Formats: sequence, C-alpha cells, structure tokens
Amino acid sequence: MNKPKNQTINGKYFKWKIFEVNNVFYADGRSNPKNARKHSLGTKDREEALRNLHTLDEAMAIELG
Repeated sequence: MNKPKNQTINGKYFKWKIFEVNNVFYADGRSNPKNARKHSLGTKDREEALRNLHTLDEAMAIELG
C-alpha cells in the first residue's frame, strides 16, 4: 500500500485535500463547513484528477447548496 501524499486545493466552492492511494487520486472535502465528503477522482493521472476535481467541486456545490 502506498503512503498518501496530501495537498490542499482551493476549489471555487470548497477546499479539498487531494491524496493518492495505490496510485489513484482522491479528494476529501470533509473539513468544509458543509461536509463535501470524500470522493475518488477516478484516475491515476494527476492532471486528469485536477480536471475531475473542478467538476466535482461544482457538482457538490449544486448538491449542497
């Protein structure tokens, strides 16, 4: 098992902790005032993960208000 590598990204609506487990990127939004939960970004590619994070940030903003 790989050790997670953490980085905080400020999205338009939420702050996300980005980390990698077994070469797959994840986004953790649980530290926000509205819990945006933890999500897989569905990729092993960092650039694709950051693009997916933008989409996730907008989707969670719609879902959580």
